Amino acid sequence: MIKKGAKLVESANDILKELNLPIKSTRTVLVEGETLEENLILEALKEDALYIDKIIEKTKLEAATVASTLAIMEIKGKVRNLGGSIYTMKR
Repeated sequence: MIKKGAKLVESANDILKELNLPIKSTRTVLVEGETLEENLILEALKEDALYIDKIIEKTKLEAATVASTLAIMEIKGKVRNLGGSIYTMKR
């Protein structure tokens, strides 16, 4: 199939892009932090999902602080654990 021009599809947007159809943005929910730590983590996650070590590196917070804050934020529905310690902002 690859020799015939098959392409990898990871989401519906990949199909829309291939067909030159407009991609409508999904509904975005504004997520705000309640503490300085939450705001730093949300700022780090605004572009893309990150592994916890990258969040620690970007925020310059202690590992224990990041881990506990992420757990609380996940309970509050502000972030999502994608598995393998990779987190994304809930949208």
